[in-house]
Order: sequence, then structure tokens, then C-alpha cells
Amino acid sequence: YERRARDADESNSLRPRVLRAAVTHLLHRKSTEELLDEEDLHAILALLKEHARERSLDASDVEVIDYDGFAKIREELAKRGDRFRQFFMPSTFLKFPRDPSGCIAIVPFFTFVVRKVNIRQTRVQLSYYDALGCGYLREKDMENFIFELIPTLPQLNSLQEEFYPFYVFTAVRKFFFFLDPKRTGRVRIRDLLS
Repeated sequence: YERRARDADESNSLRPRVLRAAVTHLLHRKSTEELLDEEDLHAILALLKEHARERSLDASDVEVIDYDGFAKIREELAKRGDRFRQFFMPSTFLKFPRDPSGCIAIVPFFTFVVRKVNIRQTRVQLSYYDALGCGYLREKDMENFIFELIPTLPQLNSLQEEFYPFYVFTAVRKFFFFLDPKRTGRVRIRDLLS
């Protein structure tokens, strides 16, 4: 019981606020250095299309790329920074099904890159709400996140502002019901992303 009381008190003391400020600074720096933005994604797609392999034997309209083209893209993107390297590793190429000539389809690969980028961006966003900086969100932290998320969701445009607290309460309860089975009062950010 003493641990829970101390956690609640710590969120208002100086140490967690300083730690939170340091983590926020680190996350901001990391997000600008490592995360891809929309311009980077457009550049990847343009390079994929540029290095797409001609398919004269097959009548399908699926654009494909072989490993040589994949490696050329990796070299071109290496000039722009190290943040692209993770997506153009040989192991990444081998994750995708290959046709008889050893090519992978461009669309599933690009979808994979976009998903990974979105997951990392969401991870950074959720970390801003981690008041204690321990890798998990408490109910209050999750409520703040969802409340600020509501205006960005097109599905909720018709929701009147008076109903925001009810929506937030319901959403947070559902998240905690499924992701906090031991009723610890917190959900790991990693579990939210999976």
C-alpha cells in the first residue's frame, strides 16, 4: 500500500517533473532525428517506383523490386541519414514473399514502412503522457491522451463537446478492462501498441 501512495505523491513532486521534462526533451530530439515524416515517405515511394523492375513476362500490374534495386535505394537514402537504414536491411527484404524471379511487391513493403512509422509516432505521442516516465500510463494519463485525441478523429466530429467526458471515461475503462487484467491501475505503453 505504501508504494501506491508514494506513486501518487511522486507525480506532484519535483523529481518526476524534472524527469518528465528530460524525457520530453529526449523524445522530441529522438523523434526529429529518427522518425520519418511525410516527405521522407514520399521520397521512399518515389525511389521504389523509380527502381521498380520491368515485368515483361507477367501481365499483372503489380509493381515489384528486386534486391539490387532495394540495395540501390538503401545507398541513396543513406546519404539523407541513418534513420532509413532500418527499413532497407536484407532481413527486411526477406520478410516479404518473393516471386519466381526473387522480387517483392512494392505496395506491401511500403505499407509495412508506413505502419512501422505510425507505430513509432504513436509510441512517442503516448510517452508524452507518461507522467512518471516509467513506460506505462495510469488512468489519469490515458484520460488526458484520449481527451486530446478526440478532435483529431474524423469519426467523432459529430460528438458534442458536452459528451467528451463520457466518451473518455468509457474508452479508458475499455482499455483498462482488456489491458490491465490484474487491475494494477496502469497499462504499459508497449501493450497499447500491440
